[in-house]
Amino acid sequence: MAETQNIAEMAEKISSEIFSIFNWEKVGPTNVNWECIVKEHDKETHPSDVVFTYKEPYLSKRTYLNVDLKSYGKHTITSLSIQTALKNLALAIECAQNSKDWADKYKAYDENFIVHGLLFIYNHDGGYDKDFSEQLKFVKRETIRIPKGRKIFVLGPSDISFLASVTANILMERGKKQLPDHSLCKFYYPDLVAKRANSLDNNPATIEMLTSPYIAMKYELDNKRVMRLYYRKSGEKLEEFLYLFDYLFHYQQLQECNEIILYVFKPHKNANSIFEKAKKIYADDNNNTKEVLSILEKVKYKSLIHIIEKFSDVEIGLE
Repeated sequence: MAETQNIAEMAEKISSEIFSIFNWEKVGPTNVNWECIVKEHDKETHPSDVVFTYKEPYLSKRTYLNVDLKSYGKHTITSLSIQTALKNLALAIECAQNSKDWADKYKAYDENFIVHGLLFIYNHDGGYDKDFSEQLKFVKRETIRIPKGRKIFVLGPSDISFLASVTANILMERGKKQLPDHSLCKFYYPDLVAKRANSLDNNPATIEMLTSPYIAMKYELDNKRVMRLYYRKSGEKLEEFLYLFDYLFHYQQLQECNEIILYVFKPHKNANSIFEKAKKIYADDNNNTKEVLSILEKVKYKSLIHIIEKFSDVEIGLE
């Protein structure tokens, strides 16, 4: 029983470590049930393993993520187990939005809010080597009743490994004084046609950013304006880098920044060469080879050290 509890606590521990780096705030109690208010659910309560919140950059509201933490061995990560978890999480977020009991426990700010769901699947034995997206394809989505206007996000083992690797890089570089203090690093959101609704002091990385190809962070160091891009794909295609250069030019980041560092997660063996080739092709396509190439030299390629966080259930028990 103690071993099972320790294994369950692994997902809680790693989620807290990761999301604090991205400026999510943990609110309320962990691992509690609260009253179900929808009779059709045929349940007395719903669970919240942990709840995180942050202010939205583009919307005048606050997001709360009701998180279902799963700590699975490699053989128990199946489409059926994922489907069951998603069905229950969908019911929970439908209830949470209007539940006084949930609000009393977790609503930390008096402002407009929305409750989304997050299924966090941590592989505690480190042995899962399948394509998690393939598992998701076999989930029967028609059985999952997600409320209108609400979303459920899923972070599988590879997603968690990527986020853990980004977290480790940020902490290591900050320790070496190659990154400024936490409060001086801002996650980057471009000004869209609809301007950003909020100028955020703590500037969180939203769940949409954490599940997108890039996590973008900006800061100033030694009188230089720097952007870091943490890229979750392998960089095996020219188009990946050509799209990146388009993005940087479109939002004028190549003009605004003195340096842009691209960290590639699990890079293809030829990713660096493909990256350099893409610079030349992009410059040629824009009919101003010398000037564009000079600007693109601001973009530096680095591999992101791959981290797999694996806790011992004995160590967890001793804490």
